[in-house]
Amino acid sequence: PRSTLFPYTTLFRSISRTEELRQAIGKNPVETPEGMIQVTMSLGVAVGAKPAELEGLLRLADAALYEAKNKGRNQVATITQG
Repeated sequence: PRSTLFPYTTLFRSISRTEELRQAIGKNPVETPEGMIQVTMSLGVAVGAKPAELEGLLRLADAALYEAKNKGRNQVATITQG
């Protein structure tokens, strides 16, 4: 798993950027020995209103990722921290 940080970014912009990434990946099939395959992504976005430890935000983003997978995959899910 990889993490991308958007410091000083609004929730709306974070979701927008993450959705752009998901769509870009989905538009580019990958060639394999068995032929072309479509790639999909589930992503989690965590936003903290208060200064938070990086580890805490990564745990929240991971929880959002699993929420996206459980809801059917190939989507972006968010969790916000008060």
